[in-house]
Amino acid sequence: VPVWSDKKRLTEEKLALGFYLSGHLFDSYAPEVRQFIKTTLAKLEPSRDLRLICGIITAVRTQMTQRGKLMIVTLDDSTAVVEITVYS
Repeated sequence: VPVWSDKKRLTEEKLALGFYLSGHLFDSYAPEVRQFIKTTLAKLEPSRDLRLICGIITAVRTQMTQRGKLMIVTLDDSTAVVEITVYS
């Protein structure tokens, strides 16, 4: 049996255990991403200003409201997990 890639191994860990055991999916992208986006999700402060953030999308929910469709996206960067509301 061929050895699983890091991405496959971490995906299967998350599926079987509900969390990453031997690492995090974002870790392989973090060095490149942190050159452009310095703020981690753990250091994110509530604000109405535009923020540039990044992470792995772990869940997406769609809801219909009186104003239209919105999506609630769960974003994970290995420092924190946040839910972000995306309006149409």
